[in-house]
Amino acid sequence: MNGFQQLAGVLQQSSYKSQPKAGGNHTSQDLGELRFELGTVLAPPPDLSIQIDGLSVPITKEFIVVAEDLCSHKRKVSIRNQGKTKMYSESVDDLYPKLPPQSSHNYKYIELSNSEFELIDGEIEFLDELKKGDRIIVASCGSLYFILDRAVRYT
Repeated sequence: MNGFQQLAGVLQQSSYKSQPKAGGNHTSQDLGELRFELGTVLAPPPDLSIQIDGLSVPITKEFIVVAEDLCSHKRKVSIRNQGKTKMYSESVDDLYPKLPPQSSHNYKYIELSNSEFELIDGEIEFLDELKKGDRIIVASCGSLYFILDRAVRYT
């Protein structure tokens, strides 16, 4: 049994239930069998539509849930590096803009041995959202389609 089959078994045993109704009451309607399928993005967000391999009708955004990692999103991060730090830049002016203009020099990077770098409460923006033609791994359950990740096949 491979990892996908194990995950499918666990999810089916948990008997995924539908979204809560207004007021917070949960319905007990079972959404059906969980299946893993491959598909292709026909139109990127915000008007996302996908084509599941073997189905003739495209799936529209109203029936799709996308993993956040496949959307443009921001994350808070803290980064710390001990030891050797390299800062890449085309010129020192980019790193130290207050230097007098006559002291401008071009470098590929500046290397600082035995130095530390720390970024606290920084932010990284991920821009690699789904694009037309992307192959995707989809979990379907009832009328909902969960895009889990991009699919890559090495041939």
